[in-house]
Amino acid sequence: MNTPPMKMVEVVPARVTRMLTTASSTIGTLMLLWSVISQYLPYQLRHIIYKLKLSLNDFLNPYVKITINERRDLATSSRLNEAYVVVEAYLNSIISSKTSKRLRADMESYHSNLVLIMDGYQTVNDEFQGAKLEWVSGKCVPQTSSVSRTDQRYYKLIFRKKYREMVTELYLEHVIKQGKEIRKKNRPRRIYTNVCRGNGLYSWVCNLFNHPASFETMAMDEKKKKEIVEDFLDFSKGKDYYTRIGKAWKRGYLLYGPPGTGKSTMIAAMA
Repeated sequence: MNTPPMKMVEVVPARVTRMLTTASSTIGTLMLLWSVISQYLPYQLRHIIYKLKLSLNDFLNPYVKITINERRDLATSSRLNEAYVVVEAYLNSIISSKTSKRLRADMESYHSNLVLIMDGYQTVNDEFQGAKLEWVSGKCVPQTSSVSRTDQRYYKLIFRKKYREMVTELYLEHVIKQGKEIRKKNRPRRIYTNVCRGNGLYSWVCNLFNHPASFETMAMDEKKKKEIVEDFLDFSKGKDYYTRIGKAWKRGYLLYGPPGTGKSTMIAAMA
């Protein structure tokens, strides 16, 4: 004869039930008491209590938050905060299209492919020297009904207090350096031409320069090509040297010849 399985019944101890009931009642009473007292307390006293509350929250909260706004001052400046732009470039390089749930796809006029960008209210995790860090994107909506209002977007970096020194001295420097390199790599190439405007006046005019040429495809004496490439690469890595000896880090090349002799091809290969 088969014995039917016994039903497992989870019984909550009466003492736990009483503790939960008491805690809920106490919290409700304190909230009601505070709402009543705050109506009659002087503003100065309420302000002191509020500051003490913030200090207590900061003391108990194990995390530090650093906010980087899109604009330094939304009311007086329409220019983007350079730090925000650099951080955005860095974050877009570490987001994963497989793990991120919300991405924004943009396409610049000089890009042929879609660029995936971190969308609003999205979280991206990063790791640096064993520390786990979290980036959160968001925006603040101005309290105005003006048609010309502009939302203030921001990135917020969240990490544990014990990593404060490492983050402020090493990690943020790493983010800025990587972000600048990414922007430099992705920026469009432009070619400038000195155009006569009349009356002997000249001005530089730029256009997007999308030339497919490279040193690998350029028809040129191999020995001379190798000499130019090695010299150019040495110069491109010598910024610190020029700074140390007090000279401007720049190099000029004189390209001359009739149309069709490869001047633009050489410029494209060097770019």
